[in-house]
Amino acid sequence: MMSVNGAEKKLQEKRAFYANLDGALADSDDEPDPGRTASINVLRNASKKKSSPPNKQGSNGLPRSASDTNLAKDPLRRFDDQAQVERPKTSSGRAPPQLIKSATSTGVPSKATAVSAPVTAIPKMPKSMKRKRDGTIELVPEAQQIFKGMHFYFFPNDDKNPARAMRMMKAIEFGATWDPQEAAPDFDSTAEFDAAVRQAKDLQYVPLDDEGEDASRPTSSEGPTTDDEEQREPGFTLLKKTSKRRAKYQTFQDKFQCMQKHTAGTSNGPNATTITILQQMADYYGQTGDEWRIRAYRKAIATLRNHPTKVSTREEALALPQIGERLACKIEEIATTNRLRRLDNAKAEPTDQILQTFMQVYGAGLAKASEWVAQGYKTLDELLEKASLSENQKIGITHYEDFNSRIPRAEVEQHGAVVRQALHKIDPAFEVIAGGSYRRGAATSGDIDCLITRPDTGSAHLRAVILEQLVPTLAATGFLVAALAASGKDDGSKWHGASCLLGRKSWRRIDLLLVPSDELGAALIYFTGNDIFNRSMRLLASTKEMRLNQRGLYKECLRGYGREKLSEGTLVEGKDEKRIFEVLGVPWRVPEHRIC
Repeated sequence: MMSVNGAEKKLQEKRAFYANLDGALADSDDEPDPGRTASINVLRNASKKKSSPPNKQGSNGLPRSASDTNLAKDPLRRFDDQAQVERPKTSSGRAPPQLIKSATSTGVPSKATAVSAPVTAIPKMPKSMKRKRDGTIELVPEAQQIFKGMHFYFFPNDDKNPARAMRMMKAIEFGATWDPQEAAPDFDSTAEFDAAVRQAKDLQYVPLDDEGEDASRPTSSEGPTTDDEEQREPGFTLLKKTSKRRAKYQTFQDKFQCMQKHTAGTSNGPNATTITILQQMADYYGQTGDEWRIRAYRKAIATLRNHPTKVSTREEALALPQIGERLACKIEEIATTNRLRRLDNAKAEPTDQILQTFMQVYGAGLAKASEWVAQGYKTLDELLEKASLSENQKIGITHYEDFNSRIPRAEVEQHGAVVRQALHKIDPAFEVIAGGSYRRGAATSGDIDCLITRPDTGSAHLRAVILEQLVPTLAATGFLVAALAASGKDDGSKWHGASCLLGRKSWRRIDLLLVPSDELGAALIYFTGNDIFNRSMRLLASTKEMRLNQRGLYKECLRGYGREKLSEGTLVEGKDEKRIFEVLGVPWRVPEHRIC
């Protein structure tokens, strides 16, 4: 945080700046204005050289400029009185509002008196618009003259364009003045233009910071710039441009989350308290199904976890990537008070607490939980007794505490060992890999993910062995205690259920994920996570005109209206996890470094 002395010094600098600004504005009112002086000289010369031409037809048309009016006969009459200038009457016969002496915008009265604005020239209006025969303009009341004292610059400075003339007329009605003759600057404008051209040539290959993804889309064959390309002779212009383009693509790719090393960090980091409270807020939004806020909070948490110093102010938070205005204010509140009012209010609201409880029932989402609340249910026991529930929801309520408690890492290993031993009795060639947060090195997990595969084996054989042999065997031993959901496809399948270790009472959620050997690499990426890392990998693949999913990395994928799949594309890699990283140009990240 900024020290007290530093804050006081900054405040003094601001005060001195505004004091000097007030003085500069006051002094400028007493000095002769160069533009005004030039205008007076022009009017004097015009009045000496020629007079107004006679009106042969006797019409009283609108004057085109100040030199066409009677003011040109005596131009000095407009500037003799510095305090008040006689102004022409309006068409209604009323006297125009009195000119007001200027005052500074800081609220402190200025000692200097502003020079009265000269009577304006009147633009020539198009024939389709009504106009006064005497060439005057009726001004709005003085309180509504919002343009008085302001400067407008029209390019070009004439009334030939009807739309411009209408805008100028409206501005004059609200207190503005128009000077059709502007003194030319006393310097050569071509020098500034030449300097701008030279600067543009020097910067023609510099990439813009806010270029879109389409403008910076690299191909999979492009890599980082080599030293040999940078040391080409000046004659190799095309190669040098290609080198710059590749460097730009590499800079664009470096912005992806998957390009960075992310770890869980330590629990006693400088922003540990802030991260803990933000994580609780993210969990709250996760239960309500607000995916956008979840992503925003998790990105901010990843940024704070990798930041070496404590973030205490809104300004410090805004200076970091992935943190917006609202989250920056929340970070400042947490750093100052060690709490977050939004989170406290969510915890203190009785109806919200009931909704959060119902949403944690397995098989019930936001819609079903909201329906239960609307029906007047307040406890889980009331749901079991009175509500219409599915079998999965009944199991979810009965084992509510088990399904919503974290599973220690050692217990995850024990469940995986039971599955592996039973599977090896059927076929020793099968492999069982624990995925999810366990593979990322987490101390606890929400559920147990077991990836089951076999070398040179497709999904049909996997389904036959797992669903027809392994699951019945484990159910007979009492390890698998419930089948919560099962789904199958020709190219893979997934079995959801609950398991319980022998001699234990706690039920754990377990997923058996059947992965063909040709898809193992992509499946490991997909089922390891975390979700932000996976989204970053998929987005990076899309910028290279490829597609990444749990089955593999594909190129030449065609999508129609609404992202409708027109073709699956050509498989680039699916078996080797490291090879997928290599093709996308992402440095290999061990699972422990994928915690975004």
